[in-house]
Amino acid sequence: MSRDKNTVLVVDANPQAIQNLQNLLKGYEFVLLWAPDVVRAHAILRSRDISCVLVESEIGEMSSIDFLAELRDNEKKAQVPKPSPVVLLVGDTSAQMVLRAKELNVTEILIKPVTATRLRKALAKALFAKQN
Repeated sequence: MSRDKNTVLVVDANPQAIQNLQNLLKGYEFVLLWAPDVVRAHAILRSRDISCVLVESEIGEMSSIDFLAELRDNEKKAQVPKPSPVVLLVGDTSAQMVLRAKELNVTEILIKPVTATRLRKALAKALFAKQN
């Protein structure tokens, strides 16, 4: 498994999303990898040392919460000692969604539209969680 410092896996079906995030994070030391679907996201997670996962609320065939549940289940099966830090980028902030995200140990929930400052703070928090 290759080790990359400050590598963020962006799981988003929209190809424009990675460009938007790169613009928001310009000048900061983040390496962004893009997965347009769940299958590619899991493949990247198996092959790379990811610092943080940033997940859009709807990622094609499943919701971000369903993906997060699947990720946590896979980590449990693999006996990963510490879960991956996950930042959710959502439009829906229903109490049910927030509660389920917290149950799944989400690091941060960002409500769209997100500012560069809020995004950088959330990623910094996630990276800190990964290191400690």
